[in-house]
Amino acid sequence: MDIRLKNIEFDLLYLGLLTKKETKPLSRWERKFGPIEIEALKSMGLKIRTIKRYLKSGRIFEELIFSENKELIDVYANAFMRKPINNSYETALLEGKLFGYPECCIRSFVTRGYLPNGFNMDDQQILFHWACPNCHVTAKLLPQYRSAYQEARRIQVEYSLKKLKKKRIAGMIPLIGLASCILVIGCEHKSTTPSDKPDIHWISVENDLDKDYLKDKWEKHFGLDPSNPDTDRNGVLDGVQLAKRLWSKIQNPPEWIKIDDYLMRGLYACSKCGKTVNMGFIEITNTRKDASIHIDYLSLHYMEHGSLAYKGKEGISGIVDAIRLDSILSLNSILPQ
Repeated sequence: MDIRLKNIEFDLLYLGLLTKKETKPLSRWERKFGPIEIEALKSMGLKIRTIKRYLKSGRIFEELIFSENKELIDVYANAFMRKPINNSYETALLEGKLFGYPECCIRSFVTRGYLPNGFNMDDQQILFHWACPNCHVTAKLLPQYRSAYQEARRIQVEYSLKKLKKKRIAGMIPLIGLASCILVIGCEHKSTTPSDKPDIHWISVENDLDKDYLKDKWEKHFGLDPSNPDTDRNGVLDGVQLAKRLWSKIQNPPEWIKIDDYLMRGLYACSKCGKTVNMGFIEITNTRKDASIHIDYLSLHYMEHGSLAYKGKEGISGIVDAIRLDSILSLNSILPQ
């Protein structure tokens, strides 16, 4: 699969696959798009066209439509190019037909809305139309939707794992440097105050007497001094060092640790740097203890920068349970002895 697909949203990848497989004769993308999205769809062999339509305010709104059939794109363009967006019955019927939705479902939704339909909610959520009650046509389409959905997940997980593997390798570099320091100069820690430059990602936590971004009760668990922000006097705040070491352990886990990726259809944006990450999480399982913990991709982003607390622009916030994570990873102490 073309590497350009790794940079687009899951929903667009999923729509592209449905269209490539002709489960959907034509598809439309109404969210933000640019050269990256266009090139990704072209790499799938799809024909594309940008359609300009008018909102009620008069503002021009751009849609991206794509299909394997140029004639369908022409039909859509002739019907809607530079036309006002409307929700009329005739528009719904035409759009639904072009997008490959069962006509019975279109008519039902337009006239009666979201009726209970007897479908499993997991199946309904991967559809792009609301199925009418006990729709036989939708039931026949579902295997094709499931197949495309699973393929889209596989592609994104594959690229995520490749990226994760690179990060795990990169995460080993500080550890190699630390080992070299021990072998060559004995790592004589002469600093009595932290010298690490503050990172915008460091978020304060409650009940933190020495302001090292680590809760006092957690410091006791890790054998740290809650009144000293740099217990081992290596110039790095205890909380920052703990977060980074836990992150490094996740990147390069021991053989008894199993890590599974669970991607979701959405993105969170870091409230500090704006970087977007998948809305999902990883599940870390200790196969010897039969115990596991979920860690959000957003919190992994913050841990990499040295913060156990995290916050997204969408309002989501929290803090990684360091003791629980330590227990899962089977570490008695994270800091060097």
